[in-house]
Amino acid sequence: HVIFGQMERGSLAGIEWGTVYRSTAPVQSVALARKPTTRGGYVDRVMPHAYVVVYVLSGTGVFTDWHGRQHLLRAGCAAQMPAGLVHSVVHNPDGQWAEAWITLDGRFGTLLAELGTIDIARPVLFPDLDASLIERFAQLRTNLRDLPDRDLPQTLAAAHQLLVALHAADARRGSVDPQEKLIEHACSLLCRNWR
Repeated sequence: HVIFGQMERGSLAGIEWGTVYRSTAPVQSVALARKPTTRGGYVDRVMPHAYVVVYVLSGTGVFTDWHGRQHLLRAGCAAQMPAGLVHSVVHNPDGQWAEAWITLDGRFGTLLAELGTIDIARPVLFPDLDASLIERFAQLRTNLRDLPDRDLPQTLAAAHQLLVALHAADARRGSVDPQEKLIEHACSLLCRNWR
């Protein structure tokens, strides 16, 4: 298991990187991944049956949501990608990008939104970089890897708790990044240079 202490920006020491996929499970994948390539991301992706959250651990990038709005991503942001909606993520080609992500059955994401547990009207959350959130991703990935098929529904409860924790951390920060206008302007300038 990964043990985290106080988290400093840029310090990702001690993380066990890797991805676990279980396509037949309600939690389909969990990852802690570095992407040290000079080009990365994807454009105009639609995941018809999956709800995905990408929690940025380091680096910067641009997330284009299903309304075509662009959001600058940086360490401590979390981008939500509901099932069936087009989106793009392009990370800065400086090789610093690292992320944690979770992919759930899209029906679970839809249900959580309908119940008010998650707010998909806000494509990007600002929970900040938090060691306890990273530990939740790591533990969920371990469980997804190690549990027998009959016990995989347990991962759904842990995924729910993780999503609640992300949204709660975002709410504690005041829900909206105080630099949002400046960030959106910077994002539009960066996007012009990447295309």
